[in-house]
Amino acid sequence: MDRTLTILDTTGIQDYIFGSNRLRENVVASQLVELATSDWVYEALPTPNNLAADKTVIPGWRLEDDDQRQAELIYRGGGNVVLLFRSLDAAKATVGRLSQVLLTRAPGLSLVAAHATFTWTNDALGTPDGVYYQVVQQLAQEKQRRRSTVGMPSQSVALACRSTGLPAVASDPEEPTRPISAVVAAKVDRTRRNQADERLKDLLREANVSETIDTYELSRDLDELGRSKGEQSYIALVHADANGMGQRFQALLSAYPGANRNRRCINDLRALSESLNQASLRALKATVRALMAALKQAHFQDFCAGLPRKRLPSGSDGKPYLPFRPLVFGGDDVTFVCDGRLGLTLAALYLQEFTNAARKLADGQPAHACAGVAIVKTHYPFARAYALCDELCSSAKTHVRNTGGVGAALDWYFATTGIRADLDTLRTRDYTVHAGSLHQRPTLLQGSGWRTWDNFDRTVQTLLYDEQWRERRNKVLALREALRGGAQTTERFRVMYGVAALPLLDAVADTRYRETGWIEACCAYFDAVEALDCYLPLALRPPQAQGEGTP
Repeated sequence: MDRTLTILDTTGIQDYIFGSNRLRENVVASQLVELATSDWVYEALPTPNNLAADKTVIPGWRLEDDDQRQAELIYRGGGNVVLLFRSLDAAKATVGRLSQVLLTRAPGLSLVAAHATFTWTNDALGTPDGVYYQVVQQLAQEKQRRRSTVGMPSQSVALACRSTGLPAVASDPEEPTRPISAVVAAKVDRTRRNQADERLKDLLREANVSETIDTYELSRDLDELGRSKGEQSYIALVHADANGMGQRFQALLSAYPGANRNRRCINDLRALSESLNQASLRALKATVRALMAALKQAHFQDFCAGLPRKRLPSGSDGKPYLPFRPLVFGGDDVTFVCDGRLGLTLAALYLQEFTNAARKLADGQPAHACAGVAIVKTHYPFARAYALCDELCSSAKTHVRNTGGVGAALDWYFATTGIRADLDTLRTRDYTVHAGSLHQRPTLLQGSGWRTWDNFDRTVQTLLYDEQWRERRNKVLALREALRGGAQTTERFRVMYGVAALPLLDAVADTRYRETGWIEACCAYFDAVEALDCYLPLALRPPQAQGEGTP
């Protein structure tokens, strides 16, 4: 009754996906990672296994019910695949076959595997020191011991790939003068690119916005995602991840301390993973639906008119490009890139939709997520933008833990320069003045205090769309420098320009902040003023009543 538990992990996927500033390469790299943890794993598994012809898990299928059964997929998610094999030989043979596939179809994408052989009737999968935990620990050790992947050095005279520095093996099909290595060749493969496009189209169909396929062209270049006002073009990279799911899975494992409960443990692990993945997909589909509905609204007319359009051979304009492209989805985390003006509102909407979709996962508990948004210039190094985005997401999660441990939060940063530094250093340099902190981030989506997304969104919309503020846009922009000077400077600015009161905020009893712009040592309005040129709400709020922020 010996069995082998195996965990596969694709390592370095952030660098693999986001290491290029060419969106078409990022899209295909993401598709290759998806294939590496789904279809290609299924191809490598010995038969019989628990996967149907459509690659879905066969309900009620159990490895222990038949001696001829060889392998069982427990679950996959977050770049990991968890498998149960009848023997260690079968597990190693599967990893060998999968490794060969990756070497030939996705060079540069690395795989780490860890195995543990145990007695099904004696050894428990669960408990803090059970078989599952042992494999996780072994996997962590394998990652630390793993040597960095170095491409084959060139021999004699060779042309180098411009992106990787490795020996070139081909020319880019769309840029014949650009030599590319095997790693890049896999990422510009047109078959894989078409597969990635079809995957996105399937998402659009499932979101009931299939008309988008006929109305918009799918973006394959960062310049096609939209243009901001003026000469500069900004994109937003959004990364969202569920909160505390590692602890949730550990708690589930701890609930099954005996070997006699191994099957129940497997079933519940699979159910929790699948419910989490489905919640993430439902949230993404709802976000797409809301975006497509917003693009038809009146306040989006100028935005849509300015979208880049596909050039037809005749030189006339074709369909506009969709200003949104998901890069990683179908697991517990989501990463997408969009026009810079949509980043904050789409991120906040996704978090809200995830909360709605994950009100009760398979373990009976709700789930929330946090997100980081990096708003950068179009040609900002994409890998650096993702690293910043990931750090912002971690910042939001830390804020949730420090304010009660429950809920969703959002953090963002406008990277207008190419200076490299950690988030704390950037914030200290750009947002700390003698009066205190200019920013109020991370921001809770819902909470009892004033530092909430609702207050931020209401303030920005008031400054953008209320007639009395819109007509004095230059004064609103000048307010940013006044706020930097502190409460007294802000108050003098208001008196000088006849600004009666700043917009009203919820959950603040003392309204003196409307005169000074500051609440204790935190500026209440700097975030909103800074976001004015890069913010487009999906839905408009009703105007504030007279006296609630009237200049």
